[in-house]
Amino acid sequence: MRFCKRPIVVDAHQLLPPDAIPPGVTVQSEAGRPERFFVKTLEGEMEAIPGDWIITGIANERYPCKDSIFKATYYAVDGDPLQACFATMRRDGNGLTDSQEKAVLAVVGA
Repeated sequence: MRFCKRPIVVDAHQLLPPDAIPPGVTVQSEAGRPERFFVKTLEGEMEAIPGDWIITGIANERYPCKDSIFKATYYAVDGDPLQACFATMRRDGNGLTDSQEKAVLAVVGA
């Protein structure tokens, strides 16, 4: 079977120390060693490296994502994020019917 990811909008911030340490990231410093960065996830603590994206999902969970995977999976949205997702799905030939779009909007309260 094949699957398509649902049009879910997430918040994400790139880990770019020392200027950009996203919410939910803890920094571990030891003398003479490079800083290490950790994110508490639903599965436990995961290490992130500079350049990773820290994603906050729909259940407010956080997790790190490698830059290459993030860029292959997500795209920035302007304006109404759900409408942007719907438009991209239509453009890619995976569009929802009008009634499916309305159902999604009803579920998310938009």
